[in-house]
Amino acid sequence: MSSTPFFSQFSLLDRANGPILSTLGRSYSSGPSYYSYGSVRAVIWILIGLNVPIFAMWQQAKATNDRRADQLLRKYCTLSWDGIKQGRYYTTLTSAFAHQDWLHFGFNMFALNTFGSVLAMAGGVSPAKVIGLALGSAFASSAAFLWHSKPIERDRSRRGWLVATERETIRAGLGASGLVSGLAGAATLLMPSLRMQIFPIPIAIPLWGVTCIYAAVDAYFLNDTNSNIGHAAHLGGLAFGAVFYLFELRKLGGVWQIARRLVLRR
Repeated sequence: MSSTPFFSQFSLLDRANGPILSTLGRSYSSGPSYYSYGSVRAVIWILIGLNVPIFAMWQQAKATNDRRADQLLRKYCTLSWDGIKQGRYYTTLTSAFAHQDWLHFGFNMFALNTFGSVLAMAGGVSPAKVIGLALGSAFASSAAFLWHSKPIERDRSRRGWLVATERETIRAGLGASGLVSGLAGAATLLMPSLRMQIFPIPIAIPLWGVTCIYAAVDAYFLNDTNSNIGHAAHLGGLAFGAVFYLFELRKLGGVWQIARRLVLRR
């Protein structure tokens, strides 16, 4: 479930400190209370902190060539059909807080902080909702990963980017990118026109554009046999984030408000 999200939130703090943060279909004043912003940011830092222990243990295992520790981490902190069949259902959650290498860990934590900052800026998103969104996204991304990696009968007569042709089953997945995708989905629908930058595009683009680009990449490479990225997990987390917005956050504005205005004008 690895990913490498090259974002820049260069405009995020400037806009948060400005008199008005204007987004498509909704105006956000700079007045989310310090308590509201600070409490949501605290939840984001806790989520980041939960990723540190497993990552640190894996680095220690690598540094000391501790094969037993490495095997235990793989057993209890990676997601696979073998693990599920053996009753390790908890790996649907623990795998979302597990990383083996610095690049995977660093980019996922940066992305988690980025989208967490967007949610913190949107006054009205409570810490409890962020926790529910994060955990739900983790489970949804794990379910999508398992569904997509389930052994299937291969169809050699068809070809297409959404057709499972001769796809090798991914043995195990790990990483917070599915959870991050859920936060991205909710944040995008809530504040779609927030300007961000994505490497290597030299200009800032709206948040909805960033999310659409990554969703399109995941869809295109969904069945790529050469990819070691859990694209299905990303899409599963993203889908949960969208559903969560529709049920829990739409009253705060964003895309739902835009759609209602368009309908009422007709």
